[in-house]
Amino acid sequence: MEEDEIISHILLDFNGKLQPEVFNNKIFIKIINLDKKNPLVQINDLTFKGTFKPCMGTSLFFDEVEDPKTSNDISIKPSPIHLNHIVSQDRILSLKQVKLKKKIEDINEDQAIKLNLKWNYKTLLEKFENGTLDFSLIDARNNFTEDKTINSHVLEITQPESSGEQDSNLDHPNEECLSNVSSNLILNNKYQKLKKLARRPVKRFILPELVTKCEQKYKESYELHNIKCQIQQPANAFFENPLPINEDTLYNAVDIERCILYGIILPSENNPRILTNREKNALLTLDNFDNLSLPARYYVLQLQLQNLEEYAKNAPKEKLNKCDKFGRTPLETLKVYKELVSCLKMLVE
Repeated sequence: MEEDEIISHILLDFNGKLQPEVFNNKIFIKIINLDKKNPLVQINDLTFKGTFKPCMGTSLFFDEVEDPKTSNDISIKPSPIHLNHIVSQDRILSLKQVKLKKKIEDINEDQAIKLNLKWNYKTLLEKFENGTLDFSLIDARNNFTEDKTINSHVLEITQPESSGEQDSNLDHPNEECLSNVSSNLILNNKYQKLKKLARRPVKRFILPELVTKCEQKYKESYELHNIKCQIQQPANAFFENPLPINEDTLYNAVDIERCILYGIILPSENNPRILTNREKNALLTLDNFDNLSLPARYYVLQLQLQNLEEYAKNAPKEKLNKCDKFGRTPLETLKVYKELVSCLKMLVE
């Protein structure tokens, strides 16, 4: 038997390190160094090191043939499985899982990062907080110094070329100065927002209280108590509930940033942001209760109470006797809203 036939087909023994279910799906397999002492076999992301060992008996390898040749011998009965013998093998490849070491290349000294430790920690911290820190300044290869960098930047902006142009520069400010001032204001505004978000506590998921089985009269009071507890829980964005509410921006009544995150309103670059009537109507709703302060919730409940009172006056008796999905009639719902409004009124005022 030729050598290429011997190593072209061989039985792999994974010694129980690979489950048979792996071969039910498509796999990536790669075998190298079959002509050497220890071949390597890769199955998906697993690597095995092999050793040739003699097997018990002889391993036979067949290939399925679609159109077998018919034999003229009457004694040979046709078989439903048509196989063609390819090669016989008297050894197996016993595999052991191994982990290959990653090749780590030495970094050149020119590419290595060398930190400049002469910087003042407080100065770096201030630059990092206001967003003006350039990390290339920390690299010692650039030979930047703290004082020279700052002074040259200031001189390029403020130093006039001649005394005659000084008055004209006061009347017509340099465009570079204006751009730097506006960018600093934007950075400061973004930093304040980030600082506010970082100090905000994480909102915890509140499990609803389960209503125990009881009589109907006790169940109604129990449900009302649960609703009061839910509306009295303050929003995470408001540690205090100031009055009056800023009607133009609603910044002290609505968590605008979280509402933008949830897609209730679209983001805007205006600072301060003046809300439109449509945006106010989208924010001041019962569905957005979690993002409202207590005074804003009180305002929303008052509007809802006014709408229910007007509906109760004009609606026919048939609709007033009809129950909603919570099992309450409009008059019973009106009674609940009156209780909620009076409850929040005590907290707000």
